[in-house]
Amino acid sequence: PREIPLTEKRFAGIADPMVYFHDGLYKYTSGKFATFKEAVQHQSKMRKLGYDDAFVVDFVNDQRVKIEESMQK
Repeated sequence: PREIPLTEKRFAGIADPMVYFHDGLYKYTSGKFATFKEAVQHQSKMRKLGYDDAFVVDFVNDQRVKIEESMQK
C-alpha cells in the first residue's frame, strides 16, 4: 500500500519502470507494447527474472482498462 521509489535496487535492470495507483495499491509496470502478444512475452520474461506475480494490464489515455474491453475494439 505504500509507494516504493523507482530508484530502489529491486527495479534495477527493469526497462522503463512506472508506477500507478489502483484499487488502493501502488502497482508497477515495465514496458509499453503494441500487441497483447508482445506484452505476454514480456510478462514471461519478467516472471523468469523472479517477478512471479507479473501480469498484463492495458491503459487507454493513461487510464487502466480491462483487457477484455480493449480487445473488443
